[in-house]
Amino acid sequence: MGSRENQGRCPFPALLTAYVAIIFASAGLMVVVPNMANVGIPLLGSLAATGFFGFVVEARRRRPNSCPWLDFGDARRAIMYLLLFIVGLAVVFPGVWPSRGVEWIFRVPFLLLAIAGLALLRIHKSVDHGELEEAEVARGIYFASRLPVYLLATLAVFVAIAAVLTFLGVAR
Repeated sequence: MGSRENQGRCPFPALLTAYVAIIFASAGLMVVVPNMANVGIPLLGSLAATGFFGFVVEARRRRPNSCPWLDFGDARRAIMYLLLFIVGLAVVFPGVWPSRGVEWIFRVPFLLLAIAGLALLRIHKSVDHGELEEAEVARGIYFASRLPVYLLATLAVFVAIAAVLTFLGVAR
């Protein structure tokens, strides 16, 4: 593999792995040294992971590349970095917490994010970097990429039904 081939490769699979690894390292540091929680390690870990991600994306944008995900405008990239920070703090940090102190229900969003993220990367690699059209990507991969949306929509429907039933019960 030459350096010319590495320049054209999509950075997002490796970047997302590094993003999760940085947050996992900060969570592991907090387990080893509990006083680090007072310093704000969850915030700093998510900030460091987002900063690393942003630094690499901005550096790769300046060089010629074939990845359409690197061509977002300034406002979209700022929103992406803000959301990466929030997701790192609220979803990834509890999901990769190395001790059993986190209940399983707080790990489910990370599992859904991992499944959807891997499916989206698969779609991105086969459609944006390959010769395939979107219609040729397997339905299972599309379903997996939208799994968090389906789960949240189902939860919203159940909450709405419960609210209506509660209101009807109170109105009697």
